[in-house]
Amino acid sequence: PTWQTSAVDTAINYTWTGLHVFSGATTTVERLAITKASTTINGVFYTWPSTQGASSTVLLNNGSGALAWQVIDTIASSTTYTTAGTYTWVKPAGVSRVEVEMMGGGGGGAGVSSGDGTGGGGGAYCKTVVAVTGNVTTVVGAAGAGGAGGGANAGTAGGDSSFAGTITVTAGGGAGSASGAGGTCTNADFTVTGQNAGGQVSPASNSQSGGSSVWGWGGKPVNAAAGTVGQGRGAGGSGGQGSAAGGNGTVGGVIIRYRLNSQ
Repeated sequence: PTWQTSAVDTAINYTWTGLHVFSGATTTVERLAITKASTTINGVFYTWPSTQGASSTVLLNNGSGALAWQVIDTIASSTTYTTAGTYTWVKPAGVSRVEVEMMGGGGGGAGVSSGDGTGGGGGAYCKTVVAVTGNVTTVVGAAGAGGAGGGANAGTAGGDSSFAGTITVTAGGGAGSASGAGGTCTNADFTVTGQNAGGQVSPASNSQSGGSSVWGWGGKPVNAAAGTVGQGRGAGGSGGQGSAAGGNGTVGGVIIRYRLNSQ
């Protein structure tokens, strides 16, 4: 219908069938009842559920305009991987994104035939939210090995930790003693680069400590002795001194957090 005046009798019920367009700066409708299963609002198409939702439910869109009642009461859950290796994280039903927190492995310190060994770098730390559509390959970075004593033997790099969701997030392992550089992250919102080796030296020599990480402390150098393993995760091993071996780094880790419906 075409209204000839803005004064409409609100005591009368009006019924529209077919397609009608209401336009104007302001259109006020009281007690609007929509009996069709689908509606277009501002050019966006929606389909509606046919029944009322239960208490504490909300309408959730599936991304294609299909609305359905879902519970909003959720419980937090998490999966933690602490041993070096490759895993398959199984996506729970209804989970579409996760928060991932991870640490790369720490690098190994250098072994020496004489003099002072350099340390390994600390692993990188990163934290971010990642979309997931299925099961995800997850890697925990291994600890770098310290170089053998009795020769100029470099320690190896720590392994990278990663989570391959719709994007692959990586926390790099610390470099071995050849450079002792801390690891770096890719595709993460919050990142902390691992500490370079050499934050401290032995009081009676110049052998280097391992680089520290957010989750660990680099190995301390010891005079005339083998390098030491760091504490915690992602820590670099210290360099050996005299003719001793370098210290090993420590393993990284991955924590995956998500929310599940409670019913």
